[in-house]
Amino acid sequence: MRGLVYTGTFNTSEALNLQTSASRTFFSGPTAFTIHALFNDSSPNIAPFDPFNTSVAYAPTFATIDILGTHYSIETRTVNPLAGVTVAIFDTNNNFAPGRYGIGLTTNPINDGAGIIGVFASASPNFVAQALLPTVFTSYYGVSHGSGPCTSGGPPVCPRVDIPWVLHDPSNALWNLTLRNYEEDYPIAHAPGDTVGPLNTAAINAAVPEPST
Repeated sequence: MRGLVYTGTFNTSEALNLQTSASRTFFSGPTAFTIHALFNDSSPNIAPFDPFNTSVAYAPTFATIDILGTHYSIETRTVNPLAGVTVAIFDTNNNFAPGRYGIGLTTNPINDGAGIIGVFASASPNFVAQALLPTVFTSYYGVSHGSGPCTSGGPPVCPRVDIPWVLHDPSNALWNLTLRNYEEDYPIAHAPGDTVGPLNTAAINAAVPEPST
């Protein structure tokens, strides 16, 4: 078993609202979040993203996110095949960000569903996707947020359908977390059109307990 800990920031184009709300409530400013996920890495339980085995995805046992002091559970692929999250991991041989690692949560990984994937230049220690190790990702390079799978064409430029992450608050009320489609760089803009965003961090640990326990 492995534990993912990921910290990042939402921007004002992204929204968090009760599913019963008639409209979305957008974040009023940069909003920090922390994700925890526990997953079994004995073998990838979702087909690789590519034919070269440079990426893997796992349906986590649980996934949680802390936003503005509230602790939410995130529905996983096991309970919600369409909108449930997976832990997605890319090694440096990938064609998503060649020479860099990718790590985060995404839905429908084969079709590039809604997700947050951080890009890091190095990891300590290094690893390959098919043989994970407890590691700390270093030299943060940027992050990609996506709202859902492409309706035609392919990423990064394609029309997408919005499929929010489904969150449960402590009272088990259901919330939609709607992500947007953008890429942020750090600490400078490396690609034309990208903005400079705040620092994200990520680590894969040995198994960790659910944070509320």
